[in-house]
Amino acid sequence: MSALAQLIKSAGVPVSRTPQRLRDLPVTLAKERRIELETVLHLRDGFRALDGALLIRPSVSVATTAGVQAWNRLTGWRKPYAKSSELLFFADDIFGRGFAMYRDAIVRFDPERGTYEHYAFKLEAWASRVLEEKDSLGVPELTAWREGGGDDLVTTDKLQPSLPRVVALGESVDYVKRTDEDLMRRYARLFRELEAADGIAAGLDLDWWMSAEPSYEPSLPEPEPEPEPEPTTT
Repeated sequence: MSALAQLIKSAGVPVSRTPQRLRDLPVTLAKERRIELETVLHLRDGFRALDGALLIRPSVSVATTAGVQAWNRLTGWRKPYAKSSELLFFADDIFGRGFAMYRDAIVRFDPERGTYEHYAFKLEAWASRVLEEKDSLGVPELTAWREGGGDDLVTTDKLQPSLPRVVALGESVDYVKRTDEDLMRRYARLFRELEAADGIAAGLDLDWWMSAEPSYEPSLPEPEPEPEPEPTTT
């Protein structure tokens, strides 16, 4: 059995029952990658796999689940990530870290740093690797969440760590449930603040990170008062 077949076999019900061709995408892909993705979505149009730790997005949006085209809008959560504008995101793990097609390859995206790295060349190789590395997608954390009495997670739910990885540095963290859109906007703000701090996470004020209703735009520093004019002498 192929790795893709195993992945689909581990999946739940399809998100959409009416798969469509991927049209009007905001990026240019190698024809082979596009056909591969359309083929998988024709078999099962969006699904959660690996006990729910991996979401493959459907070709069309269904209720609150954004399809491939909607999730990749350049004016949505990904707007601050200008250097990643050529990526087509098609899947994400339980922590919101994405998998994307980049020209003729597949990459893994770090939303905290806004960087991506090569993961595989074809979807079959990608499926084989995620099956082997499923723990890195959050399977253990998701199991612990359920065994600890955590709320049920629907298709769009993610687990947000109490500290971003760039700050936690191996510390133990807790998790809360967030919608995918909410979590990605938090990552986008973190990315902007890291860029403003030249990539140095130690001095960041992250009081907003776990706030129930954060402002997604970083607060601007108060302007310095104008100096008082020096008295003139005659």
